[in-house]
Amino acid sequence: MIKNGNKYAKLIYDAMIYEIGKTAGAMAASLHGKVDAIIFTGGISHDEYVVDQLKKMISFIAPIEVIAGEFEMQALAAGALRVLTGEEKAKQYTGEPVWSGFKIE
Repeated sequence: MIKNGNKYAKLIYDAMIYEIGKTAGAMAASLHGKVDAIIFTGGISHDEYVVDQLKKMISFIAPIEVIAGEFEMQALAAGALRVLTGEEKAKQYTGEPVWSGFKIE
């Protein structure tokens, strides 16, 4: 959408990047600046724009490492295994959205 000129989509994307950067700064403060590294992971780490913008914002805190990839399936399998072995109790989800009433134009 952004590549097609949608300014609202860019605004939302940049707001997400801003929030991630702000949270990284808050976490660095809670660690009293003693941060060894910042690691970007997950599918979003494949997005050069996101990574570049975040590097500009927070690279002064600590070295940044990008380990792009998605490990959601492995995490889900590991969670299922913990439930099956009794290490963890299964959680029940209703499927009901936890938010509503937002109108996106």
